[in-house]
Amino acid sequence: MSTLNVQSDRGILDHDEIDREFSEKKALYENTALGISLRGQHIYFAEVEKGDSEFYASKFGMIPTTMKFGSGIEGVEKNVSDLYSYINGGIEDNAIQAKRFNLSINTQLTTIHKTYVEANCTEDEFESFVKWEIGKQILDEVDQFIVNTANLRSISDESKLDPVLIVGIRRRFVETLSQVLEKVKINLAGIDVDILCSHAVYEMNYDRYPGGMTALVELKPGATTILLCDDYEVEHVYQFTTTSKSSPQKIASLLNRHLDNAMEVYNQSSQKNLALGRVILCNEFAASALPFVDARFNPSAINPFAKIQIPKPFANEESTANKNEDDSEVEPKEEVPPPDYSPFAECVGAAIKILTA
Repeated sequence: MSTLNVQSDRGILDHDEIDREFSEKKALYENTALGISLRGQHIYFAEVEKGDSEFYASKFGMIPTTMKFGSGIEGVEKNVSDLYSYINGGIEDNAIQAKRFNLSINTQLTTIHKTYVEANCTEDEFESFVKWEIGKQILDEVDQFIVNTANLRSISDESKLDPVLIVGIRRRFVETLSQVLEKVKINLAGIDVDILCSHAVYEMNYDRYPGGMTALVELKPGATTILLCDDYEVEHVYQFTTTSKSSPQKIASLLNRHLDNAMEVYNQSSQKNLALGRVILCNEFAASALPFVDARFNPSAINPFAKIQIPKPFANEESTANKNEDDSEVEPKEEVPPPDYSPFAECVGAAIKILTA
């Protein structure tokens, strides 16, 4: 009878260490994500880690580029080929650990619309209705768009209609981006929309507001998008256009009028009589437009780090070596305003949406 000799390699390889490393890499993949947003000539990024009960933004910053991410699809396509080198460089320079990222793009490159569908419709009926509905919002063929839907809160348990948010992104743009970014060192997990990424930040950082509805406003030249929210639920989508060269003051002035109109349209269509309790401005125009938004709307600029932790800044301690111990005179310190973190809302939200999916 022959004998089968089995030699264990456990003495050569530390299997416990291998298991530990695998577990750490798996946790890193599942609990860390990079969010990126493209605006103007800048790339904003944030690496976010998910803990047991909180989120932590380990790194965030802005990369200046020579590209121009405008509202026109042709303009974006001319510049998007350079995106690969900028993102790869940013990953290396900032020692990004995340293995996947979500990209937030300008709402002007998409169509976003809320509608209602029959609660008991079939899958084919639902798909046909969504195509018909989005076809009313665009001038091009529906097949030129990649369409996603998200179910929203029902009006009531007895309602025969279900609210649905429809988002369409130009297929050509998605395919171009995917071809360029598939070479990036980390995985492209998805392409998202700025206002929906801002909504993810709002939901993570802000408490429910008992004083009325919340308006999330993606305020920028060209087009401004308003999400009317009851607590965290999107109840109504409203958009208005401006010129591409409109100033923050001009856009804020228009916003003051459109907010009233948005609430009127919503209350009429929903047969409700709700009030607008607060306005949260998003995008890099938020801080500069804030002084011109009517105070009755209780406006503020979004803070993506209201509850999400960030690295503590270095303490700027003043030396006392040359001061007398008995010197009772204390020089008044100049009050430094808090940093404006509103431009980072979209990239932080993009990362959060991966980690909460």
